[in-house]
Amino acid sequence: LKMAEVKCQDVATHVNEFMHKKEAHAKVLTIQASFYPSQFFAQAGRSFVRQGDLLKHTSDGSSTRRYHFFLFTDSIAYGQQIFKGYYKFHRLVSIFDVSDPSEVSNDENRELQFIIKGDEKDLRLEAETEALKTEWLTDIRGLVAKLEENKEVVGFPNRRMSSFAQRFEQHNGRPGDKPKTKKKRRASTWV
Repeated sequence: LKMAEVKCQDVATHVNEFMHKKEAHAKVLTIQASFYPSQFFAQAGRSFVRQGDLLKHTSDGSSTRRYHFFLFTDSIAYGQQIFKGYYKFHRLVSIFDVSDPSEVSNDENRELQFIIKGDEKDLRLEAETEALKTEWLTDIRGLVAKLEENKEVVGFPNRRMSSFAQRFEQHNGRPGDKPKTKKKRRASTWV
């Protein structure tokens, strides 16, 4: 009877984990449908973590703009709200690290800012409150730690390399290398 109870608990745990993954995937699909032009975010292993409005600073720091951000387990997407629940897509950035500029600088304007280091772009973001900043930083640092742990298990060569470059390298050698075979050009046919 005790073994049956243990088996039932194992099955219940497995079912709960499956349902959680299914709900997380459904949330990604819902977010995907809320962007214009339409985007494709759904990937194996990608699930939704949090969302909210943040200020994004330009790379030169001259201006800011409010965007709605969606944090996933491996990336962050953002866009400008068109109307309630719908957003004009701006960018999807793979996350590789996060830093807090206020830990480095005493500039009082930076106390609510943090920097997400991505594959192709770094994002300087600003939260409205210290508590909100702490929540975002905690979530992102946890995700980065999990990504680093998975990297060690899988053995990715370079976290900063874009996923496109990784796929290219796997199939065609290093990015920038010339293809080994050239396609022959067909002569034009006149009728």
